[in-house]
Amino acid sequence: MFLLRLFCGYLAGSIRNYRRYKVTKNIILLSDGTGNGAAKRNKTNVYRLYKCLDLHREDQVAFYDDGVGAQEFVPLKLIGGIFGYGLKRNVLELYKFLCRNYRKNDRIYLFGFSRGAFTVRLLAGMIARCGVYTRFADERDLDRAARQNYNAFRSSFKRGLLTKGIRRLSGRWEPVESCCMPDIEFIGVWDTVDAYGFPIDEMAAVWDILVYPMHFPDLKLSKKVKKACHALSVDDERHTFQPLLWDESDEADGDRIEQVWFPGVHSDVGGGYPRNSLSLVSLDWMLTRAEAQDGRPGKPGLHLIQRRRQDIVRHSDWHGSHHDSRAMAGAYYRYKPRDIESLCDDFLNGVHIEKPKIHRSVFERIKGNVYPYAPTVLPEQYQVVSTRGSAPVYETAAQARERKKEMGRVKWVIRQRTMLYYSLLLTTFAYIVSPFAAGCFRNGGCRPVDGLLDPVLKLITDCLPEMVSPWLEVLRAHPTFFYILAALLVFLLFSKKRAWEETCYLASRAWKHLKKKY
Repeated sequence: MFLLRLFCGYLAGSIRNYRRYKVTKNIILLSDGTGNGAAKRNKTNVYRLYKCLDLHREDQVAFYDDGVGAQEFVPLKLIGGIFGYGLKRNVLELYKFLCRNYRKNDRIYLFGFSRGAFTVRLLAGMIARCGVYTRFADERDLDRAARQNYNAFRSSFKRGLLTKGIRRLSGRWEPVESCCMPDIEFIGVWDTVDAYGFPIDEMAAVWDILVYPMHFPDLKLSKKVKKACHALSVDDERHTFQPLLWDESDEADGDRIEQVWFPGVHSDVGGGYPRNSLSLVSLDWMLTRAEAQDGRPGKPGLHLIQRRRQDIVRHSDWHGSHHDSRAMAGAYYRYKPRDIESLCDDFLNGVHIEKPKIHRSVFERIKGNVYPYAPTVLPEQYQVVSTRGSAPVYETAAQARERKKEMGRVKWVIRQRTMLYYSLLLTTFAYIVSPFAAGCFRNGGCRPVDGLLDPVLKLITDCLPEMVSPWLEVLRAHPTFFYILAALLVFLLFSKKRAWEETCYLASRAWKHLKKKY
């Protein structure tokens, strides 16, 4: 009896090991956006997708990584958001998880949003060039090999002045000999943005040239990737958040890359707002594509918890709440609407897309009039796609041509809004330097009206931290400057609102053939 139990135990262990090493599985790696993570109250589509995965199966494992800048320590959060600090750590963590779990013929899925999308695209390039290292002796050996492969991959990037000298001293990096060079089954990303998050784009360019470049050598998708899907925001207006598209000029298979534009701003597409029904539209589309990507007849790619999957379908709404990408402090990001036609024919970055793909939700939102929606950046020629089935025709070629012509009237309003942005920067700069130039102001006597404001400013000064008191003291000592500054801010806010209303009005007129009334 003892020998029988021993034999049965040995047999069960052998079966488990056989299934572990011989049954092919899905390995899903997910990287969230800047400042986003599992601990955040408002979840992104990356985290929702992770929670939708059925991880009780033996043929599916997943690793979710918080985005850069998700640390609680505020200085690290700021450094992560601006300089991309933590990007290398995230890539290495994802890569090491893959090395620990990968077996021959396993299927690799990568998902990311915003800076996390940049992370998984970086990881995909690293896998394509260096492969997956599975012959490690221990964790120390794996960490060494992962860092060496990362450095070997990064050596293909252009070099900054600082990194040129460092690389001359350190020598040329070569990848570790890997036991396998797998294909990547699927990449799904939402609104890929650059590694750096400087509010002023020239600051990122200077940092990239002088210090540590983090731009891809090119924007071509590796041939080792079987399928890639990219959900893009139509309505984000921040220059720093201009998306990084894949080049489709050499694509023989027109279905290998799907880059589709959705209504809403950056986080309306990738998620992260409390009211998230609009972001679920792109998540539903992404999951539909990922479920179908496997190559085995009758079997899905990703295995999902169907109850949660149906919740996403049920709660997605292309008439959901739309947000302002430049609200509050976001106003200091440079104003630049996304010109889809220019982004899809970008000679400087080597991107060419013959016909941009627009999701039908954009046109349904225009027609619906639930919210006043009239995008200004849609090209004349495009292809309409749907999450399921075929999409209807929304405008004829003649209507698209006329709409594009009428949309030309919006350009002067866009130029006006650009000038308002620079005026805001100059006003803010004047206030920042005011404590250092206080001697240039004539300090007259206190007039009665100034005396009424002085107690209010003094109360505000006492309530705020000591570090901001020099700026408030300038306002107290020089009331004329206070009045000028207040008048400028009121004027800028009023002009911004008027320019936005004019943009909406002119754009709505251009879309009159889709709207019931305008």
